[in-house]
Amino acid sequence: MKMKTTRFILGLAVPVLTAWVVRAKVPSERVPDAPDLATYIKIAYKPIVKWSANRILKGRYLDRVDLNKGRFNQTDIDRVLENTWHNYDELAPTTHVERLKTLGNRHNVLLGVLTHALYRALLDVGLEKGYVTELVSDLMWKAYEQWIGLPRAFARLTTQDPQEQMNKMLNMFLRYPFNPPGYDCKILAKTDVFVQDVYRFPVYEYFKSHSKEEFMLNTWCTQDFALAQVMTEGGSYERSHTLAAGDKVCDMKWYGKPRS
Repeated sequence: MKMKTTRFILGLAVPVLTAWVVRAKVPSERVPDAPDLATYIKIAYKPIVKWSANRILKGRYLDRVDLNKGRFNQTDIDRVLENTWHNYDELAPTTHVERLKTLGNRHNVLLGVLTHALYRALLDVGLEKGYVTELVSDLMWKAYEQWIGLPRAFARLTTQDPQEQMNKMLNMFLRYPFNPPGYDCKILAKTDVFVQDVYRFPVYEYFKSHSKEEFMLNTWCTQDFALAQVMTEGGSYERSHTLAAGDKVCDMKWYGKPRS
């Protein structure tokens, strides 16, 4: 009885403490002239971005051609992060995410703003554009890899079949954050492969408005290939057409099992 009471108290205390911490940080982290969600994204993702940056950037060359410039140290990383959030504060209010009807769509677009802000911060260090794109993609993946852990654990608890596990996770993502009406998707098959055609993606529209389709193609659009590999044993992903490449559709195929 005592153990149950302790768990009950802890169960109440954790969300209350979390809410208190977030509310306490809102004034100092507030994004001027932006919807409140932009501030909460900033508070929630600051530690994640810092953790990812320390693992991806530290020790990497500042210039892949001129190696005499040395490598990223903690001072360099701190400066990049400071400039990233400064850029985010400038970009977020201009995005007008309040026009999007769902929280998931707004959330995703603000993550697009965040990666754009990071891209700008790394360019300001003086890095070559292709190298900056690679670093942003690596930073995204480090965070993405952690994010998939919870839905993967849930899927594995409910079924042993890899394709069904893949389908369950994808269906979760289609409820949040890749949900309509901002995200326009048709599911064409779910048996031996999960096939979906995507005709509209709010994050793509954001990058298109900034003429950054190539950046999205080489960052956001690359994550799915590696993501499929960690979603299930033997998982893989195919795509012949991509919105960011100028096509009319992203024709996605998700395989949960190794193909013969």
